[in-house]
Amino acid sequence: MVARVLRDFDRQVFGADQKYNEQINEVLNGLQDKGLEIIRVETNSVPNQGIGGADRYDTLITYR
Repeated sequence: MVARVLRDFDRQVFGADQKYNEQINEVLNGLQDKGLEIIRVETNSVPNQGIGGADRYDTLITYR
């Protein structure tokens, strides 16, 4: 499963956005509630991909 989001995170703060974390956690919890095993969660960021220079954040969730 791939989750992709364009966000203009505050570049002054080191760390991920709280709302983004909460949404990914909801997805992970939902998968686990269905009895699926989370194998790996990978993230990647690509700067300046959106309007106004927003960054693109990809999250790859591997499960079985």
